[in-house]
Amino acid sequence: MSPVDKGFLAALLHSDSALPSGSFAFSWGLEQLYQDEVLGDDPLEDVLAWYLTGRWAGFDRYFVQRSFVAATQEERVGVDRYCTAATVSAVVRETSTRAGRTFLRPWSRMRFPATEDFAARVQDGRADGHLAVVQGLVFRECGMDEASACAVSGWSSASSLASAAVRLGKVGALAAQKALVGTVDVLEDLLRTPVPNAPTSWSVIHDLAMERHALRDSRLFAS
Repeated sequence: MSPVDKGFLAALLHSDSALPSGSFAFSWGLEQLYQDEVLGDDPLEDVLAWYLTGRWAGFDRYFVQRSFVAATQEERVGVDRYCTAATVSAVVRETSTRAGRTFLRPWSRMRFPATEDFAARVQDGRADGHLAVVQGLVFRECGMDEASACAVSGWSSASSLASAAVRLGKVGALAAQKALVGTVDVLEDLLRTPVPNAPTSWSVIHDLAMERHALRDSRLFAS
C-alpha cells in the first residue's frame, strides 16, 4: 500500500464541514436569490454548477492559485489588493474579507509562520484578507499541492452553498448531498481548464443579490 502524503490528509481536513471556517454565516447571495424567486424551481445541482462556472472558476480560483504560488508575503499582499480592485461590488468586497478573516483567525493561532504574518498584516491594515487569498496561503501552509488547493477551494464553495440551501429550507440534507455528488463532474471539468491569466467573473445576478441582501432588515445569513 502506498503511503498517504500530508497534502492529501490536509485536503481531507479542509473538506470537513466541522472545520471552523466560518462559512456557515454566508450564503453568497443565495438567500436573496431564493427570496426574489430568481432561481425558481431550479435543481440545486444546477445552482451549484452555475456558481462554480460563473464565479469560482474564473475569479476565486485565480486568486487561490496566485496566493498559493506567491514567492513572498509582499507578493501575496499584492494579490490580495488586486482582489480588492477586481471586486466591483462593495458588498461583495466586504463579504469576501469578512469570510477571509474569519477563516484566517484560527489558523493564525496555530503558529503557522506565514499565516501568523499575514494575519498581522490584515490586523494593521497592510492587507485586506480576501477569502480566496487566505485559502491559497493556508492550504499551502498545511502541505497541499497547488492542484489540491484549487480543488478544495471549489468543493468548499459548493459545499457552503449546499449547506445554505438546507438551512434556508429549500432542500433536505439528502438532496443537498445528491446535488454535491452531481457537482463532482462539473468541478473536475473546471479544474482541468487552465487558470485564467486574469480574473474573470460572470456573476452579475449573484452580485446584485448580495447588494439587495445587505439592505434587508431580517436575514438568516450575513450575505
